[in-house]
Amino acid sequence: ATHGSAPKYKGLDKVNPCALILSAMLMLRHLKENAAADKLENAVAAVIAEGKTVTYDMKADR
Repeated sequence: ATHGSAPKYKGLDKVNPCALILSAMLMLRHLKENAAADKLENAVAAVIAEGKTVTYDMKADR
């Protein structure tokens, strides 16, 4: 599920998994599993909106 690797970021909490997770959402839509895709998309949106558990690139104070 990677396009190359980024060992220099290991342990730094600077890697954003949203592309991987949202790719799974798109796959679910392709498979006509829209309810599951909606749950996944809504979960990602809720976590981002809450703002407590976001990746480095989404933090306002970076």
